[in-house]
Amino acid sequence: MKKKSKFTRDILVGIITGIVSTLVISWFITPLTDLIFPKIITFLENTSMPFVDNVYQRAATFTIERTGLLNLTFSSICALFFVGTSAYLFFSVKYDIQEQLDEINEFINPTANMSDYQLLQSFKEEKRYIQKKLKKYRKLSVACLISMIFADSAIVFSEMTQIYESSLSTNARVNIEIVSPYISDQEYKQLKSDFFTIKSKSDYDILQQTLKAISEKNQLDLKE
Repeated sequence: MKKKSKFTRDILVGIITGIVSTLVISWFITPLTDLIFPKIITFLENTSMPFVDNVYQRAATFTIERTGLLNLTFSSICALFFVGTSAYLFFSVKYDIQEQLDEINEFINPTANMSDYQLLQSFKEEKRYIQKKLKKYRKLSVACLISMIFADSAIVFSEMTQIYESSLSTNARVNIEIVSPYISDQEYKQLKSDFFTIKSKSDYDILQQTLKAISEKNQLDLKE
């Protein structure tokens, strides 16, 4: 009975997680991508053109399967990092707490020949030790927070990049199909070949110009 209850709970957790992830991507990440990613691409054209060209090259071979594999790999790396960090913090804190418990036991049950002065010095030494440990954990906390912010930002940027690639790929594929009735079979195959052999943003722009010329000639509305 308990196993069945746990199985049902796991299914519900999986369904809820999937729904939340879909809503986050649909309501937040996708609109944000449409709003700011073209501006990011424009900025990167002046600072990191190889990255921009790589985005357009990947758009030509964009598939859901590849996206899922990339997401799984990236998520696994992040998960391993956070598990490793959490394990280190847990065992480090556990060790320090045990040390402090041993010290407290010594204070509670001091040796018979320990003077008040020695006991006071021991307390002062323990205070310095604890203060040093607090500084260490404060730095670790800040480092973990920065790492989490960086990882979350990287995940969001990766998702935005893939959404943008998907948009580029979909637009080009749909527009090729829109103009296909108005061109010869050879021209259609040439457009498809030009799309799948895109190596840079310049190649993509040339393809779009060709599609635009065909659409204007035949009074067609292309997908923006």
